[in-house]
Amino acid sequence: MNRSLTTRSRPPALGLNEAKIGRELEAAQARGEVESHGGDRKSIKAQTADFDRASLSDIGIPKQRASEMKALAKLGDAEIEREVKTATSEGRRVSRRQVVDAVDGRPA
Repeated sequence: MNRSLTTRSRPPALGLNEAKIGRELEAAQARGEVESHGGDRKSIKAQTADFDRASLSDIGIPKQRASEMKALAKLGDAEIEREVKTATSEGRRVSRRQVVDAVDGRPA
């Protein structure tokens, strides 16, 4: 599976789209519509007794991918665009994790 955000044939907007999914996923988790990791299960269950919350697997998003998307969402579009542009101008591919790490100042 190719996990690259950008290649010569793929647009850099892909990272921005994944960040948008990450923002929507966080909002759905905050509303209690999608399960989130951790927390007090009894109070969560009591708050959502009227409906069954979807799990990440129910909506087709692996846990690792959800984590990467939410990390991209926290970075913001400008940071993502800057890192993808830098990687593209240097002729290298960049993964979601590399974008997050580069913005956080971690070595790639």
